[in-house]
Amino acid sequence: MLGSIRIDARFIDVETGKILKSDGVDGHTEAFFKIQKQLSWKIIRNMDIKLTPDEQKEVEIRGKATSLPMDDIQKYSMALDLYDNGEKLEAKKMLETLLKKYPDFEPGKALLKKI
Repeated sequence: MLGSIRIDARFIDVETGKILKSDGVDGHTEAFFKIQKQLSWKIIRNMDIKLTPDEQKEVEIRGKATSLPMDDIQKYSMALDLYDNGEKLEAKKMLETLLKKYPDFEPGKALLKKI
């Protein structure tokens, strides 16, 4: 089980407690955000949600966005924490390292601009 993860979603009628829909996905922890996207698509299909062409396009664009492994997400989170605590030089160093690996990582680029 080490290195694997399962994400489940249940839609429950709060008045009755009845489970209306339930679904889940599993995979490796380093692919957390890919797995999360898979679950999102399952929910959209199972709930018979009809997306407009613009919504469909936006979801596809966001689905192609750079997805970092969990270890690197943690580094980004640490950079945010450093920034919030006024340690901007350390945050900048950490962000620059991440952006060398992931030059298209928009949240990292946006934070670096603030610094």
